[in-house]
Amino acid sequence: MRALRFVRHSALCPSGTARRGTSHFSLPCAVPAAKVEVRVGDLVSDGGFSDVIVNSANETLEGPLFPYFPIGAECESGDVYYQDDVVDGRIHKAGGPALGRLCRRLPELPPEDDPDGPFPSPYTQRCEIGGARLTKVPEGSELVQHCQYVAHAVVPIWAGDLDLEEQNRRLSLLRKAYASAFAAAASSSSPVRRICSPLLGAGAKQFPIDLAARCASEAVLLELRSPTLMDLEVIAFIDLRKDCIDHLIHEFSGKLNPVK
Repeated sequence: MRALRFVRHSALCPSGTARRGTSHFSLPCAVPAAKVEVRVGDLVSDGGFSDVIVNSANETLEGPLFPYFPIGAECESGDVYYQDDVVDGRIHKAGGPALGRLCRRLPELPPEDDPDGPFPSPYTQRCEIGGARLTKVPEGSELVQHCQYVAHAVVPIWAGDLDLEEQNRRLSLLRKAYASAFAAAASSSSPVRRICSPLLGAGAKQFPIDLAARCASEAVLLELRSPTLMDLEVIAFIDLRKDCIDHLIHEFSGKLNPVK
């Protein structure tokens, strides 16, 4: 079992004031510690350099399909996201047209292979919900300053009046998306020491933040206890929303022991 330290960096709150203090947590183990970082910021521009950035993608892997779209796919809500509001939009903007071309070269997914599909025609599916695909970051793009690879993870939408069975199924798919992203990262041709991820599902996909944070912490602990990424040193969660970060801190604090 791999040791784990949890690190909370000083984070800028929306008001611009810094929260002080750094917290460390660990599971006892004889091997070197892997570290989890959680802080407020922009995943692309504030994450430092990562070997892999996890993208919250849709099944087409082509970035947001529309200039703006309803939150949680519920048109009657009146609330919308624009491309720069979501991780998928910011990653594809930084990756430029070349990232889109790399994604479009990935094999197409037959609709019958995805029980939660098909994605509405005329769009082409390249990844099933709960899955992930890895692309190299194009040379010459802005994104190459921040990472080597992107793991495009596809999570379901949490929308409508879901019964308990359907809620559990979608939570399972969210956990699977993290596992798929870690497995995709492990397939890269170079060692992966640092992964940077948003809180998957908590934005446009409209998962309740507490449930999204719980799934994230469970998936991370599972990966670190039975690693597919043998060189991993850091998993960083960076999100623009302070409420997402607070829930992540709560989840990791409840699962790990503090280290002075």
